[in-house]
Amino acid sequence: MLSVLFVPLPYSSVTNFADYIISGEMKEFAAIVFAMLLGYSVIGQNDQVYQHLDEKMRPVLSQDEASYYSTLVASNDELVHIQVYFLDGQIRMKGSYTTETLEVPEGLFTYYYHSGAKESEGIYKDGFKAGKWKRWDWEGNMRPDRYYPMETPYDIVRKYSSEPAEFPGGYEGLAAYIGDNLSYPEAAWKNKIEGEVNVAFLIDAGGVVRNIEVIESSHPILNDEALRIVMQMPVWKPARKAGQPVASKFILPLQFILSDYRPIDQ
Repeated sequence: MLSVLFVPLPYSSVTNFADYIISGEMKEFAAIVFAMLLGYSVIGQNDQVYQHLDEKMRPVLSQDEASYYSTLVASNDELVHIQVYFLDGQIRMKGSYTTETLEVPEGLFTYYYHSGAKESEGIYKDGFKAGKWKRWDWEGNMRPDRYYPMETPYDIVRKYSSEPAEFPGGYEGLAAYIGDNLSYPEAAWKNKIEGEVNVAFLIDAGGVVRNIEVIESSHPILNDEALRIVMQMPVWKPARKAGQPVASKFILPLQFILSDYRPIDQ
């Protein structure tokens, strides 16, 4: 949803200008026209666009569905830079995405507690956390850093095929699929367990996902849900080499963060 913030101008400044340029019955009309033109000028120079976001920071159509709102930030690159706020105006996040659908994060991200203190900071690459992520508790004390592979699953796939396998809808489609379908295991939710599960699998020459296995996990209680989300994937567009479809391997890191998900309904 795209909406524009209109900033009203003092009425006296408009009518004084109208007095200067015109008199008689056309004065009020001229004042209105001038205010409209000046209003359009302000909007044209304003590089911020308001959006409502749900609890997973995805755009929604209604404010009733929103947990946050965002503003676009002007930039000189092709990324969509945004700032996300709690509904009361406190900053929640600063970051950038590959498209305005806000499905594939890319570059530096900073998250904040409601108090304004930093919660975490690091980079995304191809939609996945990469490198060192710094973390703080709500009082500002440093928490242990987290480290993620700098080589993303897409980097790995590119090494072994001239044309990598592709999930329906590409990066955005995969991110949307995970966001819509991944749920927190109830036991992990109750015990406040979070972390990452890396799932490896084969995409055969027909695009079917096979040989699914967990190769690294922060906690075994998260594994079943990570496996389920991969097992239920639709058929991929298979990788190609020399123009022919070939099997390829893929490693998918799945993030379980308490603030991002709701527990599975029982």
